[in-house]
Amino acid sequence: MNTNLTTPIAVLAVSAAMYAASASGDGGGFEFPTLIALIMCALGAGMLIHALGPGRRSSGKRSGSVPWGSILPGLALFVAYLFLMGWLGFFVTSFLVFVVIALLYAPGSPTAPAIARTAGVAGVFTATLYGVFVLLLQVQFPQGLLF
Repeated sequence: MNTNLTTPIAVLAVSAAMYAASASGDGGGFEFPTLIALIMCALGAGMLIHALGPGRRSSGKRSGSVPWGSILPGLALFVAYLFLMGWLGFFVTSFLVFVVIALLYAPGSPTAPAIARTAGVAGVFTATLYGVFVLLLQVQFPQGLLF
């Protein structure tokens, strides 16, 4: 199958399954997942239309190898994030992972001012998440030892 069509078809299939699962709920509480699934369906349809457009056919040649050296550290951080979240808590782990990812993928080697700026941005971002979701919306997050 044309690789330009594989991704849009997969997105449509997964989002349709998500829509079916969220729309089959009995009662309230499923509006947000249903909305997200519908948005994903629309984005998948847009990807499919774009892939089927004129001049979009793949020649069958690979465009290049996958840059695993850039992808694997992010995947390892994601796995570490999932394991540490239950122990440290959602917000502390989110702050730490935000800082590490920003420093890992920043160009050049990190300097002290860059680390301080990244930690400040991560702190503001995490505080905003806490304020919006915990204080305003009263959403319960995974608790840990620290926060």
